[in-house]
Amino acid sequence: MIQTKYKHIFCDLDGTLFGKNLIVSPEVVNKVNQISQKVGFSICTARGQVEAFPILTNIKLISPQIIENGATVITPEGKILRQFSIPLDIAPNIIRFLSDFKIWKKICTNNTMIDFESHNYDDNITKIALQDLTLEMFNQIASEIQKYDILTFSKSIAAHKPDFLTMDITHKEATKQKAIDFILKELNLKKEEVIGIGDSYNDNTLFEACGLKVAMGNAVDEIKKMADFIAPDVNNSGVAYVIDKFILGDSA
Repeated sequence: MIQTKYKHIFCDLDGTLFGKNLIVSPEVVNKVNQISQKVGFSICTARGQVEAFPILTNIKLISPQIIENGATVITPEGKILRQFSIPLDIAPNIIRFLSDFKIWKKICTNNTMIDFESHNYDDNITKIALQDLTLEMFNQIASEIQKYDILTFSKSIAAHKPDFLTMDITHKEATKQKAIDFILKELNLKKEEVIGIGDSYNDNTLFEACGLKVAMGNAVDEIKKMADFIAPDVNNSGVAYVIDKFILGDSA
């Protein structure tokens, strides 16, 4: 029986809802679906729709969902509710600067990740995604991005290479926090009525928008320090534990 003050959950994907195998455990699927008619559940991920939704086919998604690190808010059917793109007059400068870096780099446009070489200068770019960054590279790129007041960037750990970093470059309005704020306003919810669950550096803005901040047991120390509660790690279905404890009241 659901008796809780919490009316919505915002949940990161990689390292939170699922681990390196990209499979949501049956326990987590069952718990999310069990509360789906009473408590909202939104993913809040740096992944795009094409990268995220196929992994979530067993989960009943009803609420608005946050993708591209906050650049886009969509319905489960894919209708765009909110979106901010990198300005067309700035994007070419950033792309030229990044072209010299020998790293994995992609442009997110029209719900598709494409290579730098494939983009057109009139593309609607919601995100520039970089992986396999050393800390030195990350700081060098961050210094360049900070020259543009209209842009922001986030940091995360590369799931496939934990010794390296990833970076997402977006419009300054494209953050997890601002995307959550938009959904709260649309659904007439208060900050104290929502739970945020995350594990990596880019979940700091997710936490800033949520009343109850939950870090996974595998979270980085920075996120654990921000958290009100630390759940079991992703390999032990930590999200299911959170739902039991704070929504269903079944955990000790």
